[in-house]
Amino acid sequence: SAGTADLNTVYSVSSVNKAKDLFGGGSLLHNMAQSYFQKPEITDVSFIALTEPSAGTAATGNIAFSGTATAAGQVNVYIAGRKVTAAVANGDAANAVASAVTSAINAKTDLPVTAVVNSGVDTQVDLTVRTKGEFGNKINIRFNYGGETTAAGITGTITTLTGGAGQ
Repeated sequence: SAGTADLNTVYSVSSVNKAKDLFGGGSLLHNMAQSYFQKPEITDVSFIALTEPSAGTAATGNIAFSGTATAAGQVNVYIAGRKVTAAVANGDAANAVASAVTSAINAKTDLPVTAVVNSGVDTQVDLTVRTKGEFGNKINIRFNYGGETTAAGITGTITTLTGGAGQ
């Protein structure tokens, strides 16, 4: 709904930015375009915008933090292969880390998820896939890659995205 594309119309797309304009940032088609255009041999692909089904649910999951930072550092979260980094100051408690991670996720409007700090557990970041459907259950979420580390004193636990239903 955030894009400019007309429904049921074929669009020739030649860049990630064009897909974002047409289909909306973070939409399924925008995320597909991000994957397609990582390969240099792909220069053009066709997409058709469809109405999101009225039936179905979006997948949800969460990231829970505990501890207090004993040194400045960062939290690196990868969502669908895209890196999100939140700064952590020495002495930051888990709720401050959850807030920083939530802000960092929502600042990246090309991600397939949105984030909120849980209203009852302020150390937990609740994630919701932007679009209904089973595909959301397969979105990978992980901490750190290639030698990256989480700020000392902070521990994070990921609850996998589940519950997505519909086509």
